[in-house]
Amino acid sequence: MAEAGFTHAAGADIPHSATSRRGMLPALAGLAVGLAYAAIIVYWAVGGRWLLNTVGISLSQPGQAGHLATLLAVWGAAAVKAVAALLPLLAIVVWPRTANGALRRLARVLTWIEAAILVGYGLVLTASGLLVQAGVIKAAAHADRLAMKWHAYLWDPWFLIWGIFVFLALWQSRPGSQDHLPGRHPGQSRVLQHRVCVPKTPSKSCDQAIFVDQTSDASLP
Repeated sequence: MAEAGFTHAAGADIPHSATSRRGMLPALAGLAVGLAYAAIIVYWAVGGRWLLNTVGISLSQPGQAGHLATLLAVWGAAAVKAVAALLPLLAIVVWPRTANGALRRLARVLTWIEAAILVGYGLVLTASGLLVQAGVIKAAAHADRLAMKWHAYLWDPWFLIWGIFVFLALWQSRPGSQDHLPGRHPGQSRVLQHRVCVPKTPSKSCDQAIFVDQTSDASLP
């Protein structure tokens, strides 16, 4: 009993809380950015008109042709953005905790696809919009100047920033980020585990506890 107590006292299992926190901060930032975008769309869907003219679209009024289809499209866009906002957080939490390998891979693959779409879409549109505002690219004569300005300085960079947060969350929480240290095995905790061993039969040459370092197989009296 005493030997078992000494053996497991210093070699207790390390919880996965530290691993699950890797990438949590950018994931939460991406969640806030994505939900904020979805909230604005919901505001427009329920009849709000503030900033609606800055995106270059107009929602049809009740009774007009195509109103139901437009309303469904707006609500669908809000739902997609809400799911996309939650997906990185799901991938970060699922990876270290669940035992379902297929679910881990699916969550992270979908989140990587999301990051690529957000960064690519935001980068291309932001760059082209800023070039138009700088006069490098000439805009069409019938273009909505107000909407183009808002897209260049707000709506398109919003996607880019969101995508960067998602990318950082995935990069910081990648499963092999702690397995590169010498002598480390995959999945091993950062804290070196030591076990305290007590000889079963005391003798003149060994009557003290021996501390064994499992990482180097070295023992010191």
